[in-house]
Amino acid sequence: MLAIKEAGQPNVGIVMDFGHSLLAGETPAEALQLVHRRGRLVSVELNDNRRGWDDDLPVAAVVLGTRPVPMRLLGPRTFAPTGDPAFLLEHFGLTAEGIARSTLEVLGLDHA
Repeated sequence: MLAIKEAGQPNVGIVMDFGHSLLAGETPAEALQLVHRRGRLVSVELNDNRRGWDDDLPVAAVVLGTRPVPMRLLGPRTFAPTGDPAFLLEHFGLTAEGIARSTLEVLGLDHA
C-alpha cells in the first residue's frame, strides 16, 4: 500500500491473492479490508495452501482435508464466473435448497 501511495497514480491497485496472504502469515480478511478501504482492490484470487508453500490448492482444500464439510471443489485452475452476489450464490448452489441437496449427496442420501 505504501508503494502505491508513493507512486501517486490513481490507476494502480492490488490483486489480492488469498493464498499469498496465507503464505505471508497474514489474516486474509484483514488484508482484504485494508486494501478495499483504501479503494485499491482490483481483483481477488482465491486459492489455498498450508502456509509453507504456494500450493495453489482449490479453495478450502486444507479445511476439507482436516474437517470435511458438504462442499464441492471446482478443481485446480478452474475459473469461476464473476458477477452479482445473488447470481454467484445461485450459480454455485449456495441457496438453502442447494446446500441441502449437496449435504444429502455427501451423506449418500440423495435417492431422488
